[in-house]
Amino acid sequence: MKIKKRLAAFCLTSALIGQGTLMEKPLLGCARVVGKSCEPVIHDLSEVVFSSVPLRLGLLDRKDFIIAKVGDENYLKRIEGIPGDTVVQTFNGIYLNGEKIYEYNFTNNSGLTEYPRFRETKLAEDEYFLIGPNIYNSHDSRYFGPLKRKDICGKVITTFQNQ
Repeated sequence: MKIKKRLAAFCLTSALIGQGTLMEKPLLGCARVVGKSCEPVIHDLSEVVFSSVPLRLGLLDRKDFIIAKVGDENYLKRIEGIPGDTVVQTFNGIYLNGEKIYEYNFTNNSGLTEYPRFRETKLAEDEYFLIGPNIYNSHDSRYFGPLKRKDICGKVITTFQNQ
C-alpha cells in the first residue's frame, strides 16, 4: 500500500511540474494501463511513469515503450521502427529492414475483428512504427499507420506491475 501512496504522490507532483509552464508536454507523468496489448511485458491495470525528457533529447529507440496520442486516445506501445526504417507487413509477419521481427498467422482463430493493412512503409524523419507485444490483441501502427514524433507524449521510465 505504501508503494501505491508514493506513486499517487509522485504522479500528482509530476503533473504539477508541467502545469503553468510553456511546455506542451509535462516532464513527468503517470498513466494506468487499460488493456492487454502490451502483455506479457506490461500487464493490464499496471501503472507506468513516463517522461518527455528522452523525447526532447532525441533518445527514443527501438524497443522503448512510449505513451502516444492517437486521435482522442492515449496508447501505450513499443517502438519497433524508427525514422529511416522500412517496415513491410505481410499476411504472415512484419519485417523491419528485411528482417522478420514478428510472425503471425491471420488464418487461425485469433479473435481479431479487424485485420491490419498489408503494405510497405518507409518511415520519414519524424515517424515511428509502434506495436503492442501482444500482437493478436493490439491496435497499433499496423492499423493507424506510423506515428509522428509530435504525437508521442513520453518514454516509459518505470512500471508498477499489477500481476
